[in-house]
Amino acid sequence: MRFKIPITNDAYSEFSTTMNNLEVQMKTRYNSEMGIFLVDIVVPSIPKSVLGIPVTTGLDLISGYNLGIGTLYGHEKAGEITDSTRENFGISYLLLTEQPDAGV
Repeated sequence: MRFKIPITNDAYSEFSTTMNNLEVQMKTRYNSEMGIFLVDIVVPSIPKSVLGIPVTTGLDLISGYNLGIGTLYGHEKAGEITDSTRENFGISYLLLTEQPDAGV
């Protein structure tokens, strides 16, 4: 099942969400030198963290980190292949997670 992660267009944001039944703390921040947003992910119950992941389109942003929280993708609503920018992040550019179906 696919879920939208609650992000905003703020240059810096901190929030918590639940992924794969685990509390996940996230921070998003805009990197003006790179021209894209970065995300920090902390899973307190493991404890593991991954910092400074560039938010790009088309890849599982957390693949290979073995966080146990599912997947995380950057997605432009219009279907364009583009990175997260100050103009689109949290507006037309979303963070999505794929989670196992709870009914299975």
